[in-house]
Parts: sequence; C-alpha cells; structure tokens
Amino acid sequence: MASGLAPIVVCIGDEAWLWNETLTRLTAQCIQPGSEALDRVVLHAESVPREVVSALQTPPMNSPKRLVILEDFLETQGEALEWLMRYAAHPNRSSCLVVRLEEPLPAAAGPALRKVMQEISCRPLKDAALENWLKKRLGQRGKTIEPEALRVLMERTGTSMALLSQRLEQIALYARGRQVTRDDVVALVGWSVEERAFGLVDVILSRNRPAAMRMLRHLLLEDGVAPEEILGALGWHFRRLGKAVYRAGRGESAQSVVQSLGIPWRVQGTYLTAVRSMRWADAVRTLQELAAIDEQLKTGRVAALALLEPFVWRLSAARRVEAAPQPSG
Repeated sequence: MASGLAPIVVCIGDEAWLWNETLTRLTAQCIQPGSEALDRVVLHAESVPREVVSALQTPPMNSPKRLVILEDFLETQGEALEWLMRYAAHPNRSSCLVVRLEEPLPAAAGPALRKVMQEISCRPLKDAALENWLKKRLGQRGKTIEPEALRVLMERTGTSMALLSQRLEQIALYARGRQVTRDDVVALVGWSVEERAFGLVDVILSRNRPAAMRMLRHLLLEDGVAPEEILGALGWHFRRLGKAVYRAGRGESAQSVVQSLGIPWRVQGTYLTAVRSMRWADAVRTLQELAAIDEQLKTGRVAALALLEPFVWRLSAARRVEAAPQPSG
C-alpha cells in the first residue's frame, strides 16, 4: 500500500535488474493502473532542484501517490546531497521521491533525511546470495536444479541478473517436468559475454591495441554477440574501474579496493596498473562515452562496429591517443 511508503526511497547499488524491479514494484504501490502518464515522472539526476520540487509538489491526479524518479546516479557529495537533506526536512507526503546512489549515504547525511527515507539495496548479488536468488526464481516456476548445474550456470552466464533471469526462463521451458541438470545448462548456455569481456578489458587496459581490435571484431562478427551485451559487460568493468580510481584517489589502498569490488583474480594485476595510472577525469570520460554509445545504439542508425571500434581504439592506445581508423562497413 502506498500509505506505508516513505516520502523518499534511496536505492543503493548499480544492478540494473534490481533497479528496474524496484521501480516496477514502487509503480504498482503508488500509481493507479493506467495513470502512469499522469502520476509517474522520470527526471535526470542533474535536473535543477526547482524542476524536481515542482514535480514533487504537484498533487497526484488519479493515484494514491505521485512517483518522481531520478533515473541517474545522484552524487553523494556537494550540492545534490545538500538539496536532498533540505527537501527531507519538509517532504511532500503525497509524493514519493526515488533516488539512486552507487554507494551508501555518507555520515554527513543528517537525521532528518534518514527519518523520512526507506533504503533499498540494488547491489549485485554474489556467491550464496546469488545462488539463493536463482533457486528461488526456479522454485517459483516449480523447478529444482542440481548443485553442479547451478555452478555451471553461474560460471557461464556471469553475475548479470538480467541475463540470468533470461537464462532461467529458457532452462525452465527446456527442462519441463524434471530437475534441471548440468547437461541442460551446457546445452542451452554458451560461455558468458561477461567472461569473454574479461579478456577484452584485459587487453584494452594492457594497451594491446591489435589484440583488442581483433577480439572486438571476433565477438561481434564471428561469435555473433549482441553489441548491447558487449556494451553492458564493458560498462560493468569500467564502472568498477571508475570506483576504484575514485576510492584510491581518496587514500584507500588500490589493491584492497580492487579486491573489494569483486574483480576476478586473473585480471586484478591489470586493474591495479590501470588504477594507479588513470586519472578520475579519464574514468568519467570513459563512462560518458559508453553512455553516448548506448544512446546511439538504441537509435539503430549507426552500425555497432562503427561505434565500438573507435572507443576500443582510443582506450587501447600505447602511450598517446592516435587518430582512430575510419570505421569499417
């Protein structure tokens, strides 16, 4: 029921599937079916405060509450947090503000904010928590899975919950009327894009341009991997690299940061070198480029290789950024 919902919902973490599931659940709580266009507002986190306040102060037209979503990550330092704390002092209880943070709120966040907020974790699940989530999702479809089959599924699919959810649907249909076995998983699931992206990121960060360009072309043109999947896997890696650069710049040990972010051990050495040599501005620029490529991919007007090749070419430059080659085809 919307009546029990806090005026501010803070979602912490960058797992896109959990974020989307949370928005679906909050929409069902707040918005009368068919009234999304009237009572559900999506804004960018960088929107000026008066835009957000105006949306929050507008009464719901046909729903228990008006839902105002800031879809980008909110900075937890500086003006954005100060504005959020000011709003928390006098929130509009006929609205629900949903904000997204990559990291937990800092200690500077005052008691007024914590008093009127609800915190929801959108952090990626790992290890036992991810196993339990997979078993529960299969259980909802009346399925059980062998421990070895579960291990192979996680190994070959990676930790993307969106991709895992898709794989579970396929497996549930494939293994009708019986327990899911290792052979079922092997038959349906190839090696994960995330797994292969480890190799691509490794050669990019190692500044091995020829290998990086060959691997990108192989993934797209020979393996037939969807460009959206490659982009998602690259985003996973470079968001974590950006976090590592930021935290190392604040005095944390580069090695402990890399280990805490769940970077696979086989590429931790490459990550450490990159963290120690990359500037925060470079990390931000890379993430902005990935977001721009994603937007262009969605239009369908530019070939995926023409978008991804210059990006990989620039990042894998040995010492200086060279002019990118003319995109092929």
